[in-house]
Amino acid sequence: MEKQAQLPKEEALMQAPGALGHSVVVVAMICLRQDSMLLLSQASMASTQSCDIQFQVINNEFVGDPFALPHVCLPVKTAQDKVERLVYGECKKIRDDKNLAGRSTLQAWHDIQDFIDECCGDNEEEKNDMLYFFHKDGFSSRQRTIRRAIRSLEDPSCTMESIPARHAALSDGSRFLQFQNPGLHMYYSADTIEMARTHGLYALVADGVHDLQPDATKKKGQLYTVHGICNNTVDMPLLYAITTSKTERTYELIFLQLKEELERHGALHRLRVVLDFERASIAAAKKVFPQASVEGPDLDRTHEAYEKCCQFLRYLKTTWYSGPFKNLWNKWAIEDTRTTNAAEAFHRRLGEMLKCKYPSMSKLLKRLRSCNTEAKAEIIRMERRRTGKVLKKRDRIRRAKILAVMRRYEQEFSPSNPIPRTTMISMYCRKMSQFVTNKVN
Repeated sequence: MEKQAQLPKEEALMQAPGALGHSVVVVAMICLRQDSMLLLSQASMASTQSCDIQFQVINNEFVGDPFALPHVCLPVKTAQDKVERLVYGECKKIRDDKNLAGRSTLQAWHDIQDFIDECCGDNEEEKNDMLYFFHKDGFSSRQRTIRRAIRSLEDPSCTMESIPARHAALSDGSRFLQFQNPGLHMYYSADTIEMARTHGLYALVADGVHDLQPDATKKKGQLYTVHGICNNTVDMPLLYAITTSKTERTYELIFLQLKEELERHGALHRLRVVLDFERASIAAAKKVFPQASVEGPDLDRTHEAYEKCCQFLRYLKTTWYSGPFKNLWNKWAIEDTRTTNAAEAFHRRLGEMLKCKYPSMSKLLKRLRSCNTEAKAEIIRMERRRTGKVLKKRDRIRRAKILAVMRRYEQEFSPSNPIPRTTMISMYCRKMSQFVTNKVN
């Protein structure tokens, strides 16, 4: 090989194909020494003859001009090369654009695939080859490459133990992270809570979701959100808690923090607290808000099915009809905020924005700051327009019908008639069931 590298220019050029024959040239470059390389070319003649062409390269300079040879260039693996360059370019765009930090890997994969199909020229054969090389075995073939590009935008330093300053504060410099320990974070804006109090906050709706907490919690605990309901039934998220446990003490810390913030702007009067099925959260809310009406579909699971009928009826009356759980299920004459639907709808929409389960801490905090901005904008809209939440027509009709049925049966269920007829109760339940499902009966 060393001897071949020293071939004079004339000898190398003599081995080239004649000017009259077209050739196909495949080039390979072999490094021999630091200051010398040998360019080996295999030329295939149109007349079925073939020979080897050798060009010496010294100090990055060709000894002879290989482009002067008469030949027809047929690039090898053109479609595959274009695909690799395209994927590389798209991944580079993702790494350079911080706004793509929350982008879905599947969405990015589809976008590249659509670009190949729609924007890669009119050569259908080449386009099909590009789709073949890009697709390979499907989404899984490119998933890791695209995911690495997207995750390069995430902040690995953002954990339950350490939150960088840019994630712990809002755009105006005010605090967003208000409470932090290794098992519990609480995020909220004091300004948003103050604005909610100013505009007639009268109810709190709280609910937790178990697959939107960040991966920093190791898939334990939950994302717990407390919403505020203001005048005209406008609802907005007030506090976001990331927890690694769901104990009564955890809920106490959450409600105590919120109560302290609420009482900075005046005493609380006639506050309603609407919760889900968790007994720990109900117990904590009653302890922190003893004067509030704590509501939720809680069930006493200590009841035994085989108890005597008289014992069951006595238990039902003293515990559920007139006892401490009366407000948990009885929604009579309550026109709005009968369930935790507001919090559940928020978690569903948040999941659609995150597009994944167990997101990174930085990704989740970015979305929560955005939700806080949305809540602030909602309060400003309510303040300037003096209007409440705009319901869909079907929801307005449904709410009006529910209220009409309640008023229709108000006389039958009034205190002056302590024992309503069974047929009347049955008719009322049948009427109300129409608004729970689409069934008429």
